[in-house]
Amino acid sequence: MSNQEEGLDLWELTLSVAGTGKEVEDGAKARWTPTGLDLPETTTLENIKEILTAFKAWDTAGAVALADLFTFVRANGWEREVEAMLAQMEFDLALVKRARAVSDVPRGLRHPKLTAEHYFVVAGLEYDWQAHWLSKAVKHKMTGLVLKRSIEAKRVLTKEEIEMMSGQGSGILNYHGVLNRWERWEKKVGGEEGILSWPPETLERWVEDVAPIAKLHDKAVAKLKEASK
Repeated sequence: MSNQEEGLDLWELTLSVAGTGKEVEDGAKARWTPTGLDLPETTTLENIKEILTAFKAWDTAGAVALADLFTFVRANGWEREVEAMLAQMEFDLALVKRARAVSDVPRGLRHPKLTAEHYFVVAGLEYDWQAHWLSKAVKHKMTGLVLKRSIEAKRVLTKEEIEMMSGQGSGILNYHGVLNRWERWEKKVGGEEGILSWPPETLERWVEDVAPIAKLHDKAVAKLKEASK
């Protein structure tokens, strides 16, 4: 084993997290190693909450910090070397992709109320639109998903509006669930080939049954074409 590999295997962190108004020394302390998390017997329920808060914060803080590292690496021309390091250390590709997208959002647009998910959502937009939508996200307390749907709709949507559009909370399957059941049913009957092999009278009745869905689909396509003009 190389010295570099040994260094990766022998890392150790001490978690010491404090809530608002507390000294870090008074926070939860736990020993974190490659084999797990060691909690002292004196750990309290409040300490557990603090550690959970730290893990939750790492979800976004980790990606944002990695984004800043990538920005620094680009400025110094070390992309190839760091790419090799990421592969050698077997970094999670999804995290790396997210961090690289976050690095495309200027640091000046960040806000304590926003997470890596918000920055990821606006990463492909021009600077002015990034600033516009991140400001809206802070003002309206949007989640990353609500921000994404609002950008797609080109207006601020509420969580309730999105749930209503998807059918969530209505007791009725949202259209993703319907599509999933449709795909399972289609496979059971032999797929496209199986359906088209049905007797004419059966196929005719099926065409009549799904006609409303086909009509709605055509209307939606027409509306999108009209909106894109």
